Amino acid sequence: MTVIMVLALPGCQSATYSTPTPSPAPSSSPASTPAHLAYTINIASKAGIGDYLNDGKGMTLYYFAKDSVGKSTATASVIANWPVFNAANFFVPSQLNAADFGTITRDDGLKQTTYKDWPLYYYVKDQVAGDTSGQSLNNVWFVINPAGFPPQPAVTSTAQPTPTASPAAAVTIDLIAQGYAFDKKTITVPAGAAVLIHFNNKDAAPHNFALYQDSTAAKSFFVGNVVTSSAIDYKFTAPVTPGTYFFRCDFHPTMMTGSFIVQ
Repeated sequence: MTVIMVLALPGCQSATYSTPTPSPAPSSSPASTPAHLAYTINIASKAGIGDYLNDGKGMTLYYFAKDSVGKSTATASVIANWPVFNAANFFVPSQLNAADFGTITRDDGLKQTTYKDWPLYYYVKDQVAGDTSGQSLNNVWFVINPAGFPPQPAVTSTAQPTPTASPAAAVTIDLIAQGYAFDKKTITVPAGAAVLIHFNNKDAAPHNFALYQDSTAAKSFFVGNVVTSSAIDYKFTAPVTPGTYFFRCDFHPTMMTGSFIVQ
């Protein structure tokens, strides 16, 4: 503050005036942009479907079961209803790995984003963020749950040595998948038995039954075909070595599991 003194003259009073020193204007920091607004690919969740991939605007992404790794089989008439998805770059939340995404060039010259090498699509009837009207359409179009992706190919059961003892009697089991859970947590069969599983998937999401040596799923004994909102029969031979094995749904390997006991 600057002080100015005025001398007193005869007949006048002295006065002191203060000149205020202006305070510096507060600096303003630019508002930060929430990180999720920059995502080009994200994860959403929906009752009856679970987690699924969408684009940066919330529009659902799908895969085509008739495609294969690194190859789109969707023709021009198909992509008229299922437009290809192509992201210029991959900004993803921490639950996803950007390295799982890539780009292919289709036979028609279009660029298309892939997830774990599977091409990604939109559905024209999805109008707003969160629409999933293409889920399970014609049993070949599905949303993508990162936890159970990519889909496992159907394989024949692993050959088992012929047991020296008399063959065990056939075993029939009813197994239901509903609400992203099996209705049985434990299945018990005789060693080497012929097993028939009546599998009924009551969810709108793809499920299957698969039998492995243990929870690492490194060695399979049987992997059943995937079904959605339908039933299927699985036939295979139980392992001949007694012990506790592991079964699961390959699409939801952490949510849908159980123990397969061979006696």
